[in-house]
Amino acid sequence: MTRPVYFTICSANYLAYARTLYGSLAVADPAAAQDFKVVLVDGKLDASVADSLPFEIVYAENLGIPNFWDMAMRYSVMEMNTAVKPAAFLHFFEMAGDNVIFLDPDIMVLRPLEHVHQALADGASLVMTPHSTEPLEDGLDPDDIRLLRTGAFNLGFLAAANRNDVRGFMAWWNRKMLGDCRVDLQNGLFVDQKFMDLAPSYLADVEILRHKGYNAAYWNLASRPVVFSDGEWLADGRPLYFFHFSGVVPGKPDIFSKHQNRFTASDIGHLRQLLDEYLGKLKGHGHSQFASIPYAFSVFKDGEPIPDVYRRLYAQEHQPSAKSRDKAFEYDVNLLMNPARGFSDRNVPITALMLRIWHERPDVQGSFPLTSPEGRRSFATWFVHSASREYKLPPEAVDPIAEALNLTVDRNGGAAVFSVRWLASKAMASAANFRGIYKFLPASLRLSIREFLVRKSAGHSSSGARISLGRKLDASLVPGIGIYGNFTAVSGVGEGARRMAKVVTAAGINHSNHVLTTNGNAPEILPVLDNTRSSASPYNCLLFHVNADNTPAVLDSLKAEETKGRYRIGYWAWELSHFPDEWVNAIDYLDEIWVPSTFVQKAVMGKTDKPVYVIPHPVFERVDSGETRTELGLPENRFLFLCSLDLNSFAARKNPLAIYQAFNLAFPKGSNPEGPQLIMKFHGNARHAEEHRNLMQTFIRDDRIIVIDMPLSQQRYSALQRNCDAYISLHRSEGFGMNIAEALQLGKPVVATDYSGSTDYLNSSNGYPVEFTLVPVRPGEYPQSAGQVWADPSVEHAAELLKAIVANPGEASEKGASGKKAVETKLSSAAVASIVQAHYERIQAEHFQDTFDGDQKSNS
Repeated sequence: MTRPVYFTICSANYLAYARTLYGSLAVADPAAAQDFKVVLVDGKLDASVADSLPFEIVYAENLGIPNFWDMAMRYSVMEMNTAVKPAAFLHFFEMAGDNVIFLDPDIMVLRPLEHVHQALADGASLVMTPHSTEPLEDGLDPDDIRLLRTGAFNLGFLAAANRNDVRGFMAWWNRKMLGDCRVDLQNGLFVDQKFMDLAPSYLADVEILRHKGYNAAYWNLASRPVVFSDGEWLADGRPLYFFHFSGVVPGKPDIFSKHQNRFTASDIGHLRQLLDEYLGKLKGHGHSQFASIPYAFSVFKDGEPIPDVYRRLYAQEHQPSAKSRDKAFEYDVNLLMNPARGFSDRNVPITALMLRIWHERPDVQGSFPLTSPEGRRSFATWFVHSASREYKLPPEAVDPIAEALNLTVDRNGGAAVFSVRWLASKAMASAANFRGIYKFLPASLRLSIREFLVRKSAGHSSSGARISLGRKLDASLVPGIGIYGNFTAVSGVGEGARRMAKVVTAAGINHSNHVLTTNGNAPEILPVLDNTRSSASPYNCLLFHVNADNTPAVLDSLKAEETKGRYRIGYWAWELSHFPDEWVNAIDYLDEIWVPSTFVQKAVMGKTDKPVYVIPHPVFERVDSGETRTELGLPENRFLFLCSLDLNSFAARKNPLAIYQAFNLAFPKGSNPEGPQLIMKFHGNARHAEEHRNLMQTFIRDDRIIVIDMPLSQQRYSALQRNCDAYISLHRSEGFGMNIAEALQLGKPVVATDYSGSTDYLNSSNGYPVEFTLVPVRPGEYPQSAGQVWADPSVEHAAELLKAIVANPGEASEKGASGKKAVETKLSSAAVASIVQAHYERIQAEHFQDTFDGDQKSNS
C-alpha cells in the first residue's frame, strides 16, 4: 500500500499554522510528513522565508486553473483558499500518482491516520468526517440548523483515491468552484463545503468516518469530551487522532473558538492543556511575523485596497471566465455606476451597487422598501450619507446619486478609498481650463505637478491613516491624550466621549478635546468642552471615541501630521457577542482598543491580536430638576417600575413587549386597583413607524402603563429615575447598560437580563438577574447580525422577581444599597479615572520610556 500525499492550503499569514500542522504530522507519522505540501494562495514569498520552511510550497496560481485571476478577484481570502481545493487534488493526482489527503492548517495530528489509510486501501473513493454524529439541541451555537446551512461534512479533512470516477468528481467540483465558492447561506452555499453533501450520491464507495477521534472540534466536542488518560489523548474514550483548532485566537488563550458560544477555554477540561500547547507552537512557529504579511490579492493592480463589496459586485456582474491578472485586477469604475436592472426612475437612480448592498442588509430592507418612490428616495439618501462611509465607497459611486437627490456629500465624514485618485482624475480632465496660469509656472514645477497628478490618478497611493509595519512612535511628543469625539452631539456616543473627557480630567492627564461631526446623524447643539482645539493635538496618544464602523473614516479625514508618531486608541461599543467581520479592517488603524465591558472585550478579542482593555463608562452623581412625583405628573402612592427605551436604536434589542408581558404576568390587570404601575419611557423616533404604533396601541389600552413619549432634559430624566421605585430591563443584549447602572447608583432595585455588558456590575447579590436562553437574532432585528445569537429572557422568571420586589421591600432595599455600593466601587468617576490613569502610564512606560515621567501628569 503506497503512502498518500498530504497537503494543506493557506495564505502567507497562516504559515505558522501550516508549520504547526506539519510539525505535529512529523511527530505522529514521520513517513507521512515526507510528502507534505502547502498550497499557497498568495504572492511569491521572499526567498529567505521560503527557504526557512520545512516543506514544499506549491503556488495556487500554478495549479492549472484557467480562471485563477478571475477567482482571486471575486473571492474573499477565505473563499479563495477553499476554492482551489479540488484543483489541488487534481494537481497532486497528476504529479504524484498517489491517493491524496487534505488537512486544514489549523489541525493538530496526534496519531497516524490508520483508519483513513485502511479505508483507501479497502477501496473507498473518498473518506469524509461528519461535523457531528449526535444532535445539537441545547440552544447554543452551532446547532443542527447551522450544520444544515454550512454542510453535513467538515471539509477541513478530506481523503481521496486516485481513480477515474474520483477524478471526474473532482473535475465537477472544480467547475463549481469557478463561481460558486462563496459564503451565501441565503442561497444555500457555504464555500466549497456544501457541494460535498452530494458526494455520497454522486460517487460510489464513499466512506463516512464516524470514529470520534477524527476531526474532533468545537462543533462536536459536546458529544466527544477530550481527556488525557494513561499517557494518551482520548475523545469520548477512543484514541484522538487529530483535533481541529478552528477559531482559536493566537495570544488569547482564554478563547477556545471564536466561532461558537458553547464552550470557553475554562470549561473544556483536559483539552485546555492541548489548547495551550497548540497556541504555544503557533507562537514558536512565528505566527506574529507571518500574520503581518499582507494578502497579495487584496489590492487592485494600482495598489489601492479592494473593498469587499466591490468583490461581491464583481462576482455578481461577471460570469466566471479566464482573465489575465492585470485585466481581473483593473479598477472598473463603470461597475460601481451601472444602473440596477428593473429601476428606471431618473430622479432617484438605483445602481447595481446600491441594490447589492440593499439585498445584503435585512435592516436596510426593512427600513427602505424599494416598492415605493418614498422608500427608494429614503434608501438613496441613506446610501449617500451612511453606506458611503460604512462601505468606504469612492466618490464616483456616490456623487451621481447625491446630485440626483440634491444632497451634499461631506467628505470629512466619508472614508472614500479612491478620493485622491478621483480628485486627481478630475484635475487631469480639467487641465485645459488652467493652461493660462499653468504656462507661467517654472518648467520643473509644471513637471512635478503633472507627475503627481498622473501618479495619483493611476492610483499609486494608500491611506496614510492605516498603521504600517515598522511604524515608529515619536518620542519627542508631549505626554498626554488627544481625545476625538462627538462632544457636541446629543447621542450615546457623544455622551460617552464627554464622560471620558471628565475622567481624563479627573485622572490629571494632559489632554486636548477635538470635536468630530456626526454628519447629520445626531443634533450637534451642546457647548464645546474646555481644552477643545481645532488644531492637531500636541500629545503622544490619541483616543478616538467613535465606534468601529466610523473609525477608518475619522482617521482617514485627518492630516498625516495629526496622527504621525502617535499611539492610537479606539473606544468601541458593540452589542452582540461576535464583532462584525465587516468592521475588522478598522483594527488596522489602531494600536489598542478600549471597550466598556468584558462582553464587548470578548467580542473584539475574537477578531484581533491587538490589546483590548475594559474601561467602563463612569456613572456620575446627577443633579436633577428636583421635581416631585406630582410635578412630574406621576401618582403619589403607587409602586412605580421604570424602563427606558431608545427608539432610534432597534426595539427588538430592548425587548419592550417582554417587559410588558412580565409586568402583566406579575400583576394581572384588574387584580389590584392600587397595585404597581409601569412607566415606559421612550426617546427618539421609531425606526419603523408601524412598530412604534403597535407598541403604543398595546400600552395605551392598559391604564396601569404610563407612557412618556416625549423628550426630557437630562435633569428631568434624572428626577424621573429618582422618583421611581425600581428599574426593569429585559434586554436581549447590552454593550454596557447605562440606564441599569444609573438605577443601581440611585440605590434602586433592578431587574435585568443576566446577559452581556450589565453582568460586569449586576448580580444576584445586588440586583435581580433574569434567567435567559440564547436564540438567533432574526433578520432585520439588528445590523451585522447574520449568524449571531442573543438572550431571550424568561418572562416567567422576570415576573417572579417583580413580585418579589413588591412583596419584600426590605430585601429589595438591601439589594438596592448593595447595587449603589457596587457602582460607587467600580464605576464612579474616581474608580474609572484610576483605571484610565493606569493604562495611560502603561502606554507611556512601554512605548515612550524616554520621555515619560509619572510626575509629569497635570491637568492642562
